[in-house]
Amino acid sequence: PWMGSKNDVTSTITQCIPQAYLKEETRNRHSFPEFFSILDSRKESLSITGYGVQDVSLEEVFLKVTEQYKTMNSRFCDLS
Repeated sequence: PWMGSKNDVTSTITQCIPQAYLKEETRNRHSFPEFFSILDSRKESLSITGYGVQDVSLEEVFLKVTEQYKTMNSRFCDLS
């Protein structure tokens, strides 16, 4: 699949949210497959019947954007 550059992604986001910025860039995208492979191979010895992963950082981003939008909207309404 096509992988956009960091600048392409940042540019696309800032078109919609001008105040957005890249807070942190992680380069460990290949660490999860290895981690899950090791965890799968040791499930029985670790007495693990299953596991799950949840990425809350995206949720946190949307919550923060919503909070900022509400604050800006509230300030705008106060000026009217």
